[in-house]
Amino acid sequence: MNIRECIQLMIDRSGMSARALSTSIGRSPGFITNSLSQNASMRFDTFAAIASATGYRVMLVGRDEEVEVEGAEPMN
Repeated sequence: MNIRECIQLMIDRSGMSARALSTSIGRSPGFITNSLSQNASMRFDTFAAIASATGYRVMLVGRDEEVEVEGAEPMN
């Protein structure tokens, strides 16, 4: 699953609108919609904020361990 698909999945499962998600992470109301439609690259901290705002966590999994990325709170 690519990043765009991950973001769409998080939006769909959270029940949030793209507009509400955009403003919840401190961005303009059209940020998520524009980013997805333009297939724009996204900073990791923005992706982590989207995950947190939709009820997800960003995890690194490998080498028999799981590490949660800290500081992935929405930017209000």
